[in-house]
Amino acid sequence: MNTPACLPAEALADRLKAYSLDVSYASDLERARHTASRISKYHKCSLYRTHEVRELKFGDWEELTFTEIQKQYPSYLENWPKNQADFILPGGESLAELSNRVCAFIKISLSQHPNETVLVIARGGPNQVIICLALNLPINQSWQFQISPASISEIEFYSGGTIINYSNDTNHIAAVANNEF
Repeated sequence: MNTPACLPAEALADRLKAYSLDVSYASDLERARHTASRISKYHKCSLYRTHEVRELKFGDWEELTFTEIQKQYPSYLENWPKNQADFILPGGESLAELSNRVCAFIKISLSQHPNETVLVIARGGPNQVIICLALNLPINQSWQFQISPASISEIEFYSGGTIINYSNDTNHIAAVANNEF
């Protein structure tokens, strides 16, 4: 029986069963492992868990609301917009550090899996970074891309550039909400 929290991951798995996947990579954190296990029941490809596609480490800001951050860290918030890429969150990491991790992962996965379909299961931040890398955009523009839980973004990497076929597609989740699943 599916609980409401499982439905987006189940809908994603159902949508991806039509894809031919050669290899899958997932963040080594619990939510990604849960989603990967749902998807893997339809695919026989190898699944690798990796820390390189973990979410941005928010440090002391983890699980705080924006209002709480404003009250507890006013000077940090004042300085953050001035240099988002190199700004290190208190007890966390910078956007540049996240980008370096994700960029290293992309380079290695592209070299190890040329002409293959690679599934990456990660939270929003790493996916936003991948889109910036694909479009050759500054990393501080990653916040401009919405990435919803259990959404799909499809990017084709070629030696001469990239093609983003779609981003943040959640039609499969809408089908579940409308009882079409």
